[in-house]
Amino acid sequence: MKYRFAGKEKRLAFGVYPDISLKMARESATKARKLLQDNQDPGEARKEQKARVIHENRNTLEAVARDWIEHQSARWEPVTMGRIQVSLENDIFPTLGSRPMASLKARDVMEAVKQVEARGPPTRPAACCSA
Repeated sequence: MKYRFAGKEKRLAFGVYPDISLKMARESATKARKLLQDNQDPGEARKEQKARVIHENRNTLEAVARDWIEHQSARWEPVTMGRIQVSLENDIFPTLGSRPMASLKARDVMEAVKQVEARGPPTRPAACCSA
């Protein structure tokens, strides 16, 4: 699609033919025209959307939690760090780890916490050699 924004001629592609049907291309062009009517550059809007998706994919709960653990590691005893890391790996990362931080809601976290509470504390080996 050829368009003008801020006095400059620009072009916007919607995809390659068998992957993008004519109907889908027309719908994308309609959305781009609406952005132009709202005085927004559709090309810049697309770039912002791509950057947001990349940012969200890099900032998953697991990635942020691992950065936090690394940052805190100097303050913690190795036992504490290991305990927290194992807890996150066993209880949180399987369900929420791959989710972008921006998409997490309080109810998602509460559901994970309730699952941990329902399971109860982890079992520990019996103490050795009581007198």
